Amino acid sequence: MAFATLFFGVCSAIGYNSAATNDRGLIIDGAVTLDTGQATIFFWCLFGAAVAMSLGGLFVMVQGMISTQTVSMDDKALRMPKSGLSHRIVTIPYGDIVKMTVIQIKSQRFLTIEYAGGKVSISRSMLPTNATFEKVCNVLSERVAIARQTAPSDPGLSRL
Repeated sequence: MAFATLFFGVCSAIGYNSAATNDRGLIIDGAVTLDTGQATIFFWCLFGAAVAMSLGGLFVMVQGMISTQTVSMDDKALRMPKSGLSHRIVTIPYGDIVKMTVIQIKSQRFLTIEYAGGKVSISRSMLPTNATFEKVCNVLSERVAIARQTAPSDPGLSRL
C-alpha cells in the first residue's frame, strides 16, 4: 500500500506541474484532440484523481496502523470484523457456517467463510504469521465440525 501511495503522490506532483505550466494542446492516441484550455482541464483532472488516490492510500495505511480489529473464537462462535475497513463486528455461530475455503490470490491467502448471514474473509495478512493462519483454519474447522456433529473431512469444509 505504501508503494501505491508513493506512486500516486509522484503522479500528483507530475500532474500539478503539467496543469500549472501547460501552454499547448494535447492529442491523445490520435483519437482525441484537445486545445490548450481543454488540455489544462484534463491535466487538472488527472492531478485531482492522483491526489484522491494518494489520500485514500494514506487513509487506509493509517486505518491499518490504528485499527484494533481482532478475530476471536470461543466455544460457540467466531467474532470478526465484517470487512477489512469495517468497525462492525459480526458474530457467526459455528453451526451457521456452511462452507470454508482457503484461496490464494498471487502471494496472499484468504480463508473465506460462507454462513447463513453472508460471507466474510480472513486474510493471512491480518494475522502475525503463517502458522497462526493455519492454526485459525484448523481450529475453526474442528469447531464447525463439532457444531455440526460431523467429521472435519465434510465436503462443505473444502480447503483449496
